[in-house]
This record gives sequence, C-alpha cells and structure tokens, in this order.
Amino acid sequence: MNVPLHFLKVFSFVKRPLKVLLPVLFLAALGLLAGTKMAALRQLPPPAQAAGVPVETVPVTTGPITESLSYTGTIESAHRAAIASKVMAEIKTLTVKEGDRVAAGQLLVLLDDGELNERLAQAAAAVDQARAALEQAEGALSLSRTNYEKASANYIRGKQLLDAGAIPRSVFENQYELPFLQAKESVERTAPAQVEVARAQLAQAEAGLALAREAYGNATIRAPFNGVVTAVHQYPGDLAAPGKPILALDDTGKMVARVKVAEADLPHLRVGQKATLRYPGGRETVSQVSRIYPAEDPLTRSTIVEVPVSSAGGRPGMSVDVSLEVGRSGRALLVPRRAVKTEQGKAWVFTVKNGRAVRVPVTPGLKNETHYEIKGDLKPGEPVVVSDLTRLYDGKEVFVYQEGSKS
Repeated sequence: MNVPLHFLKVFSFVKRPLKVLLPVLFLAALGLLAGTKMAALRQLPPPAQAAGVPVETVPVTTGPITESLSYTGTIESAHRAAIASKVMAEIKTLTVKEGDRVAAGQLLVLLDDGELNERLAQAAAAVDQARAALEQAEGALSLSRTNYEKASANYIRGKQLLDAGAIPRSVFENQYELPFLQAKESVERTAPAQVEVARAQLAQAEAGLALAREAYGNATIRAPFNGVVTAVHQYPGDLAAPGKPILALDDTGKMVARVKVAEADLPHLRVGQKATLRYPGGRETVSQVSRIYPAEDPLTRSTIVEVPVSSAGGRPGMSVDVSLEVGRSGRALLVPRRAVKTEQGKAWVFTVKNGRAVRVPVTPGLKNETHYEIKGDLKPGEPVVVSDLTRLYDGKEVFVYQEGSKS
C-alpha cells in the first residue's frame, strides 16, 4: 500500500509533540496526588501522645431556654357518661343510635314500666293504709283523754265518799281508783305509743312510695347533658340493670387530652402551666394544664393530667403529643448537654487553658433537648469541651482540633 508523502509528514509532526507531552502530564498528575495527600495529613490532629487528648470545644452562650416534659396523650370527652338503668326492667324503646347528637333532657330510653307501675300502686295503697291507721290511733288517743277526764272526776267523788265513810275501801278501789289508773295509763303511755308507731309506719310507707315513684320515673332515661352517642350496648328486648351500660354519651363540645404523667415528674407540674399539643399531621395548638388527678395509679406509678383541646383540635380517641412547660428563662448561661459530666450528684464541665483541661464545677438548671442552663464560674464565650470527657481530668494535656462557633 502506498501512503501519500504529505500524510507521512503530518503524522511525523504530531508524533513528536506527544512524546514530549506524556512525561509532563505524568509528572503533573503525580504532583497533584502528593499535594492532596499532604493537605489531608495537615487536617488530622497530631498524635495524642505528642500533644495531649484531641478535643472539640464550643463557646458558652447566653439566651432563652424552656424546659418541657413530653408525653403522648389521648383525646377524650371532658364529660363522658355511661347511660345505665337504675332499675331492672326490659328495654322497650331506644330512641337514638350511635353518632346521634342529643340535647340535655332528651329522651333516650324507655323501659317496660308494667311491673314498676304495679309496685307504685302497691306503695300508694300502703300509704293509704298507714294513714288510716294513724287516724285511728289519734282517735284512740283523743278518746283516752276524754275517758281520763271522766275517770278523774269519778275518782274525786269516790275519794269523797270513802272519806265520808259512805262506801267501803274495796268498793272505792274497784269502782273508782282502778278505772282512774287505767285511764291514766292509757292517756299517758298506751295511746301516745300507738300514735307514734302509726306515724312511723306512715313515714315508712311514704318513703316506699317515694322510691316507687322514683323507680317508675327511672323507666324513662334522658340525656344528662348535650353530647353525642358514641356507643350503643343494649337494644329493645334486652334486660337493663343497674351498672350495666345501655349507651355511651360524650360531651364533644368539651374535649381534653388525658396524659399519664410519671410520679417523678409530678412535683414539677401545676394547674395553669402552658401545654403545647401536636396533632397527627404536624398541626399545633397551645393550651394549659386544667386538672391534675388527686389519685395515683399504684400499678403504673402515674397520675392523669388533663389539657383542654380546642373544638377543632381532634376527635375522641385520637393520640396527641403533649409538651408540658415546667420552666422558662429569658436569659440564661447555656452549654450543650454533652459538655456536662455528672457523678454522685455533682456536675462539672471542662474548659481549656494553656493547653490543659480545667475542671469547673457547675449547677445545672433548666434543660431542653440540647442544652443546660448552668450556674458556675463561667463567662459567655468561654470554651467548654464537648468531646472525650471520659478521658479528661483536671490538668490533663489537651489539643483543641476543632472549635465550634456556637453551642
């Protein structure tokens, strides 16, 4: 194959520069790699044995801090009622269903009142009978008083006849004295006692009538407050009994988040404290503690705390994150929580002076997720160590390899 002469000349011209450029490019790449490695080595802290423990520091700052307790609660009705019968009777009519809104006083349940009506009639008859017995006893007492007056007058005449010798003592005792004593016993003891017994029996009968009327009235069950029927447990034909719920009624106009708070946190809580509620989806509302239950659950060692929920806050049964504010400071001395070391009830931080760790006792105050409020011999801007605290002690040689710009 014959190659044109002018092509060979061009190829020869290009080939010579490539022979020169390749070594140059290789040396440049080698130099770049070496420079990168040296830069990386310069960023590493020197060996600990040469310059102490490498540590990171951040400056002490001042600013606001809020301490809160975080719990998960459940949204419930502030007023919840288990609607049950106060008497045992068959359910005749149920006027509502689950989800219905009802007003206070609205009819909810009708019970079969046949037996209750019969008991009411019997109780009314017992009252009539007791009232008649009382009237009879009072009539007997009135008659006893009349008889006593007559017996007293007759006794006086008999005593006069006895004193005059007109009658013997036996006649006086049988015909004058004995009737007088019997009349006196009747008017002073027997008749009044019978009246008291009759009055007590009437009072008992009237109490029975009141109970019968109440029981008859309990055959009609009405809503105790405005609310929503959230559950139906029994239906017409079922036997209602005291303590056995027929319906569940919630006052959805007043909702609360109920939170079980550990007993260790209770000393920090009081009614009126600010509470922030975070609902599923991220929405937040601000409320306050409205109630702290007086009794503690001995099994869970917790107490229920209530926080009101706005009408648009959520639905019954929904979970909600509750943040209970227990302390706030507008201007505090702050350090990161990881800068504070505690042991046997004492707390301290480490600062760095002249290449050595200096232990500074502090008193932690309020805290949040990242910071402590502290009191101690520290000033704003002073660096505190936030790494390798377990390797440090007072006077330990350290090397600050990174200084944070903020705590």
